Order: sequence, then structure tokens, then C-alpha cells
Amino acid sequence: MADLSPAVLRPDAPGPRPFRVQRGPASGPLAAVVDNLWCVQWALPAGRTYEQHVVTDPCGHLTVEDGLAWVRGVVGHRFRRRLVGAGRAVGAKLRPGGLSALTDVPPASLVDRRVPATEVLGDVADLVGAVDEAPDAGAAMAAFGRWLADRDPRPRDGAELVDQAVELATRDRELTRVDELAAALGVPVRTLQRRFDRHLGVGPKWVLNRCRIQDALAAIEAGGTVDWADLAVRLGYADQSHFVNSFTALVGVPPDRYRRRSSGG
Repeated sequence: MADLSPAVLRPDAPGPRPFRVQRGPASGPLAAVVDNLWCVQWALPAGRTYEQHVVTDPCGHLTVEDGLAWVRGVVGHRFRRRLVGAGRAVGAKLRPGGLSALTDVPPASLVDRRVPATEVLGDVADLVGAVDEAPDAGAAMAAFGRWLADRDPRPRDGAELVDQAVELATRDRELTRVDELAAALGVPVRTLQRRFDRHLGVGPKWVLNRCRIQDALAAIEAGGTVDWADLAVRLGYADQSHFVNSFTALVGVPPDRYRRRSSGG
């Protein structure tokens, strides 16, 4: 297993994860639109299945899997992926404002949806062919990056503010309210909300809530005893019960029960 973030949730049962994740940075002008390129490969014995849950970042993805290309918007719930047999998925994790660089389709219409890329980007047969023909993960990610670079996507006006806001919300655990985030960026709240709607599809309040849950997951992965009441206060929740309810709604189990799970291998 390689390069797992705390947002790749611990499995329900102990044991090694049957997949491998590899990531590589986007280079040159493409880095203004794409956060990274990634590849997930898995192999399971006949008759066995595995379901992985992820608390995703606030962004969209362009992927190639099962012989097709897909565009996925922001995932508002806990993302689930069921693995069977052997396979590979290759994709580009977009920057928060990256969807609007690739398509005029409103990002809000893609929230919690995965749609064929042909519906959003037009003909992508050359992308699918190049990725599927690549002999390994590195070559597949490189082919994906070249295809994107050839399209020369450029950030739209206002997308940079969304990228900056998400980066700040991710980095600064003291930020828990939209007015605080807007003030830190030097813009009115309404301007920030409009930019998020135009380029990401979810609002800044949603992003702040997601970032704080990811902070809680990171605290759990850091190990040791966790004072849930103290953590709830530090993450800006009104009280411990509010934090526990938010965590449980997204992760699926209360934080202390999740902490007792094996982290897998």
C-alpha cells in the first residue's frame, strides 16, 4: 500500500487492503488546474469483494476505468467503491476550481454524480485508448497528463479565489465560519459564495465542515489517546455531541469506535 491519506477510511475488518495507490504531480501550466494524477490498482481472489470508503476532498475528478472515461463532481457523502477481481483506475484529481476549466457544465449539476466524460468533454476516445494501452501505472498517469496538457485547460476568472479558499480552509484549523474565511481572503461573503457556486458546486460552509472532519481523521491517525471534547472545541464545534453527530453522519460510525478499528496494511 502506498500514499494513503487519513481520508481513506479504515476497513470494517482487520487485514491488508487489496489495492495500491500511486500519485504523481501535474507539471507546467497543467498544475493550475490539476492537483495530481493518480492510479489505483487492485487484485482480489475469485469470489472475493472489497469495499473501500473515502472522505473525499472538495474537488472534481476525471477518470478512466472499465474502458470508459468519467467526470465526477464533488462527493457530498462518504464515497464507496466496491472492488472485484483485478483492475486499474487512472485519474486526475482537479484543483477545487478545476472543473470550470474543462467544461461549461455547472459544477453544482455534477455534485454526487459520475457522468460519462463524453457528455461533458466531447470525444475522449483517444484518452481512453492511451491510458488503457499503457503498460503500467506510471505510463498510464503520464499518458493521462499528456492528454490533458494537449487540451491546454486554463483556470477561469474567479477560480483562483476558490483554490485559495480551500487551501486556507484545509491549512487553518481555526477557520470554522464562512465570514472568517472571507475576511481572511479580503472578499465579501457573497463574492466567495458566488465563486464557489460557479467553479466548485458546493458552498464554503460545506468545505469548512468537510475540512474539519478530515482534521479529526488526521488526529485519529496520529495515534494516542484523543480527548474528543477538546478536539471538538479546537475544530470549532459547539460541543462534543455536535462533533460526534457530524463525524458519524459522514464516516458511518462514532469517532471512538472508528479509532478502535485496525488501520489495515
